[in-house]
Amino acid sequence: MGSCKMEKLKRTPCPFGEAVFTARSERGISRYRLAKLIGRTPQQLAKLERGENEPVLSTLVMIAGALEMDPCTLLRKTLELLPDSKTEKDIPEERSTEASTGERKEPFLVLVSNVKKIMEERGITYARLEAVTGLSSQTITRARSPRIREMSLETLETIAQALGVSVKELFDERPEPQET
Repeated sequence: MGSCKMEKLKRTPCPFGEAVFTARSERGISRYRLAKLIGRTPQQLAKLERGENEPVLSTLVMIAGALEMDPCTLLRKTLELLPDSKTEKDIPEERSTEASTGERKEPFLVLVSNVKKIMEERGITYARLEAVTGLSSQTITRARSPRIREMSLETLETIAQALGVSVKELFDERPEPQET
């Protein structure tokens, strides 16, 4: 996803902002109410909806929670609005990420775990991931820690491509290897 920054007189469409606006409108939630629910000001939310601010994953999860929707559903709606829209198989389905105890797993822990597992499966080091993506070592470090929540959606797509997986695969729980 490219930058959604506003130009002087012309509004540049922002898929994330449009998806949030649509989901919020469909639920009859005002910008003021949603902003209050996620701990932001209405002005900050308006900037996200207009594309003046680039969202990070934690913002996506907070907004999805406040709108009572799965974060993957909000991500799906965002990806569907991209000019080079992904195919259905690349867009995460709405589903529950539950552990065997029936508790919902924190989405960021699933992302961190999947990045690590995919890298191990493919023999990719963090230095190699940094070289392939062109991302800084600081950004790559975020991908292997709970700080992944600070990552932009664009960066997440870059990492998924470098790992040779879809964004969906980064969100889906991967089964633990069975001991034989």
